[in-house]
Amino acid sequence: MALVNHAKREINAKIVFCGAADVGKATLLKAICSKLPTESRGQLRSMSFQQDKMLFFDFTHPEGGDSGNYSLRLHVYTLTGEVTQENAWKMVLKGVDGIAFVADSDPSRQADNRQVFDQMQSALYANGKKLLDIPAVIICTKQDLPAQVPTTQIRSDLSVPTLPVFPVVSLLDKTVLEPLCELLEGILASLEGLGL
Repeated sequence: MALVNHAKREINAKIVFCGAADVGKATLLKAICSKLPTESRGQLRSMSFQQDKMLFFDFTHPEGGDSGNYSLRLHVYTLTGEVTQENAWKMVLKGVDGIAFVADSDPSRQADNRQVFDQMQSALYANGKKLLDIPAVIICTKQDLPAQVPTTQIRSDLSVPTLPVFPVVSLLDKTVLEPLCELLEGILASLEGLGL
């Protein structure tokens, strides 16, 4: 659940990009961060997270909007590279308000997608959440490969037929912001009942 800071009149929500190593999570976060207005976002930073590396940034509602009289600040996180700590995803997913699962479209990486997807769901469950109870999307990277798994097949293989799926062909295109906008809409909808 989003954290409300009544003193600052600010709502803080957390979005996590999950996925296997070398799927493009860090590259995607860098591309998204670069497309947001500099005046409404913080710097992209990295830090050691136990033995793993975490990349993160924050931004305010892209249109300068708010939920009632409160401003909305979103904090975006991912773990990069090969995740070595068994409980790393569990710790990063604690308190998550929205998830972007980044799937590799390379046919040889489908088992990796499934393995990390299952780890993510287990981590959510350990934190008292279920994937379908929070805003979530699937981002399919490497859709420009000569042979790629179609986005509909990836969604079907992950057994989440209702989640929105977004193909990524070029990180230069503004379409990289579409999954973030979808998550933002879902988070704003979940905040409506707070009366803020």
